[in-house]
Amino acid sequence: GTRTTLTSLKLPEGHVLKDEKGQKWILGQVIGAGLFGEVYSVVRNGPNLHLQSGILTRDQYAIKRDLLDEQLYAEISMLSRFENWREERKLKFLGIPKYISYGINKINGIGCPFLVMERFGDDLQKFLTKNGNRFSDKTVVNLGIQILDVLEYLHGCRRVHNDVKAKNIVVDPTCCDRLRST
Repeated sequence: GTRTTLTSLKLPEGHVLKDEKGQKWILGQVIGAGLFGEVYSVVRNGPNLHLQSGILTRDQYAIKRDLLDEQLYAEISMLSRFENWREERKLKFLGIPKYISYGINKINGIGCPFLVMERFGDDLQKFLTKNGNRFSDKTVVNLGIQILDVLEYLHGCRRVHNDVKAKNIVVDPTCCDRLRST
């Protein structure tokens, strides 16, 4: 794939990115980083910056930067289709974040594509540790079914998740039974 010359940006907190709709996003802290990219918490810049519908917005959104441009565009395509797939299968929940938008900003003269998505909470490993490294049988079965649903969707998009582990599965903070793969 096409690899950008930026190996890691570590963009500063407060840096503003603009998406294709002209919406500005203010970066928060890095919430995840790996070999292929970084994920930041973000706030949508607007008149009610800190409060939107009575809820703090800082943790509602995330921006993902991928060092492999093709990988990011494939993920944007995958995220933009998942709602129809979920409805076709009559699933109440599919542990994949809602796609919000994308953009390309120049940073140090180099195009930097990113995607904006809803943000979930802690990873499954932290959730497991908080629960004394034990889950009930019911929770294990529920998590297993949800993980298989996500993997079925990914495989249907001709994508393979090569690193399925508790640290790469993020739990939805609004419901501990909800999770997603990163």
